[in-house]
Amino acid sequence: MIAKEFGEYYAQLEEEVRQAHACYIDETSWRENGNNLWMWAFVTKWVILYKIANSRGHQVPLEVLGKNPNGVDVHDRFRAYNKLEKETGNRPQQ
Repeated sequence: MIAKEFGEYYAQLEEEVRQAHACYIDETSWRENGNNLWMWAFVTKWVILYKIANSRGHQVPLEVLGKNPNGVDVHDRFRAYNKLEKETGNRPQQ
């Protein structure tokens, strides 16, 4: 797991994503050893953070962004983002 290998640096990247003025978010299907997973991408001006997860639900970006992130989320309006918007205090969505 890359987050484990990067250690504190991965946590620093997550914090930079949380503090960004804008975060572009997308997810796509991902297969690993025959298992269906999701690869999430969080893209800011200075950071690209990838996360492989078992879920395509709002919990994954909520875990990365936290409950009080800065800025605006930019995405394709997949329904998980509606729940994310509510969970982050109606953070602006584009």
